[in-house]
Amino acid sequence: MTPYRLDRGEGEALWMFDSLDVIKAGAAETGGAFTLVEFRESEGSAVPVHVNERSDTGFYVVDGEFDFVVGDERMRQTAGSWLFVPRGTGHGWRCRSAEGRALHLSVPGGRDGFYREVGEAVPAGAPLPRRQEPDVEALAATAARHGIVIVGPPPEA
Repeated sequence: MTPYRLDRGEGEALWMFDSLDVIKAGAAETGGAFTLVEFRESEGSAVPVHVNERSDTGFYVVDGEFDFVVGDERMRQTAGSWLFVPRGTGHGWRCRSAEGRALHLSVPGGRDGFYREVGEAVPAGAPLPRRQEPDVEALAATAARHGIVIVGPPPEA
């Protein structure tokens, strides 16, 4: 492990359905300690409710607004807010603003493997992808290999 830095917009960029995700720190860079991903989404972009079996997760909203479902609770997260979700807790989200940007922290590291397997590599600074629906069956199988269990649809619009 060696120190490194990235500027805004730098990192490994991937289109994940209708989100642009940039891996800022993967397991290789952190000795497996954590994975940090910046995601940008447009209004209506959503992630199904899922359970992380192998990692605790945190979200820091940089810009915009997101509606999160965590367990049985629904909450709005805005710029500057932090949300911690312990492993084993169902959660999902939907972007509520024209565009939203957040940091997604997974502890321990390794979540970057899921992003690389599912995402499509794009150049740094790529635009947001057009909206596309995932093949839920294929996504669920890939997610399961990474300790992620999809348990429900995204939060309602």
